[in-house]
Amino acid sequence: MTTLRSALFVFLFNLWTLVLGVLYLPLLLCPPAAVAGPASFWVRGAFVLLRLVCGLSYQVRGEIPRGAALVAAKHQSTLETFAFRLILGDPAVILKRELLRIPFFGWYLGKTGVISIDRSAGARALKDMVKGADEAAQAGRQVLIFPEGHRMEVGAPPEYHTGIAMVYSGLGVPCVPVAVNTGLFWGRGSLAKRPGVATIEFLPAIPPAWTARPSWPGCRRPSRRPAPAWPPRRAGNGRTCPADRMVRPSLWISLWTRIGWSPEAPCGRMGITPSAPGESSTCPVETK
Repeated sequence: MTTLRSALFVFLFNLWTLVLGVLYLPLLLCPPAAVAGPASFWVRGAFVLLRLVCGLSYQVRGEIPRGAALVAAKHQSTLETFAFRLILGDPAVILKRELLRIPFFGWYLGKTGVISIDRSAGARALKDMVKGADEAAQAGRQVLIFPEGHRMEVGAPPEYHTGIAMVYSGLGVPCVPVAVNTGLFWGRGSLAKRPGVATIEFLPAIPPAWTARPSWPGCRRPSRRPAPAWPPRRAGNGRTCPADRMVRPSLWISLWTRIGWSPEAPCGRMGITPSAPGESSTCPVETK
């Protein structure tokens, strides 16, 4: 039954995307602000289909950040990529450039102010990513990044890439970790969409990387932009500035402990605390 419902959802979702993709063609000539509302409408329609056909929805826990912030989320499913559009409003999503080449979907995605990265460009891609994130943060938008770079299997050990450290140390805004268990319902590479309520949980923010200034002589920060987190800067006497030295390791530790694998959590959730007494289960429900 789950397979049949999932196949029906895929058909209806593709039809929904095709119809709106044709109707929205004039929007490609409009500024990005004109695309935000129609994009959210398309996402809402997708979740209506997901709920009615597959019995799958999501809930949000924790404090949603307002204003400029770096949102670092676990990535297990397509579900959270859609949900963040509705939860955050107008985030600047860091994503691979190949997604912009998908007909209809990629065309409109490029009009929503995303930060596309050419992963084959090496160091230049990191610089472009930091620059785009800085511009978005200055405009008061949240910057959404998936530190692992791709969807992960449920229970897989975290594999955080260096890009998150570069962006975190370059923005000077709080980093908000987000835990998810969406892979239990809509897994990577799986057709099945299992009934249930997935959880997207915003965890306590990690303070900005460079609010505290180093105390050693020769360790000075520009008033507006920080120094790179790695490799560490050197003081005039050749010693490593303590504030720079700790940026990258402390971020790794914070992300690992806050949204890392927690085997004690029910259903193998990623960093999500157990349901409170009397709260409905958020585990997937198998139907025959």
